Amino acid sequence: MNCRCKESLALVFVLVCSFLSSCDRVRINRTLNQMLSKEVVAPAALEKVQMDTIGSSSLDPRAKCILYIDSTECSSCRIGHLAVYSDLYRWSQESSAFDFVVVISPKAKERERAVSQIHYQIEFPVYIDDGSKFLSLNPWIPQDPRFHCFLTDRLGRVVHVGDPTWSDKSKALFLEAVGKLP
Repeated sequence: MNCRCKESLALVFVLVCSFLSSCDRVRINRTLNQMLSKEVVAPAALEKVQMDTIGSSSLDPRAKCILYIDSTECSSCRIGHLAVYSDLYRWSQESSAFDFVVVISPKAKERERAVSQIHYQIEFPVYIDDGSKFLSLNPWIPQDPRFHCFLTDRLGRVVHVGDPTWSDKSKALFLEAVGKLP
């Protein structure tokens, strides 16, 4: 292959990558816009697991940062990763601007292990959603886990989408959204 052909192939590759990246950005922006202002409907009762306590509970009518973990994800993997949210949970408790809520819908065969992991590894409450009721009440939630962390206002409407633990920029955007809560 001569040099000119290699340069042409490299240019085509760069153009294709740019096009795909642009398409992905458009799709992400469209998804974000579709989620904003949607109302989150919580199941009447979820099983709340916190340290050595298990009980039935409903979600308080306050602003919330909701992290949703659906049954398509590895429950034990995600539970093992929940420790990164400890600071966010403590801050939510201290500031009382919002509640930090984790809703997990484990597969039936993973449920017992998930509850056990939560008991021994997580200091904050995790709500178990058997039968994916949360998702059936909120079918507008995309399958893409990048959109499974969102902030709602007191009326349950989504006002921000993004996980504040991903980067300093995502944390700054989240804090800005929290600051705008009434």
